[in-house]
Amino acid sequence: MLNKTLIKVPPGQAVILERKGEFHRLLFEGKHVVNPFSDDVKMWRGEKYFNLNETHSTQVEETGQTKDPVPVTVGVSITFKITSPRDVVYLQGDNFPSGVKKALKDVIKERLSEVSIRDLCESKSCLEDLLVLADEECKKQKAGCTPLTLVVTTVRSSGEHSERLDPLLSKIWK
Repeated sequence: MLNKTLIKVPPGQAVILERKGEFHRLLFEGKHVVNPFSDDVKMWRGEKYFNLNETHSTQVEETGQTKDPVPVTVGVSITFKITSPRDVVYLQGDNFPSGVKKALKDVIKERLSEVSIRDLCESKSCLEDLLVLADEECKKQKAGCTPLTLVVTTVRSSGEHSERLDPLLSKIWK
């Protein structure tokens, strides 16, 4: 009697293999022999394959304080790829892409605390490094994803000076 099963993983895909209900290993492109009595393919969102080439996108809006301190809300649109199916499934589960969103919110708050409201009113360069910072934070927080593009969609102030500041911000951050 055969006690092995062959699993074929297509190019650009990955499969999570569990043993006794817990993560065992990742299978990438190629043919793999597994034990059908102890190994199971982990299903996620109704699929057994993770498309490693597929891009995902989400929007995030976060409010923080500039170093002045002035409350400012920054909205961004981000696209990303899954790079670690294990981290996505076991750390985020059905809340995907919560890891990317949390990492991005943390980056926005931290970056805002380092710039002045004047910086935000005069130049886009003060937020140019958000993509790099988001990538580093995703790795640090094990979000299981790599950001590909990031676009700042809104920058607006809140609080007592917003009527005066928002027209200045909107000239730069259209």
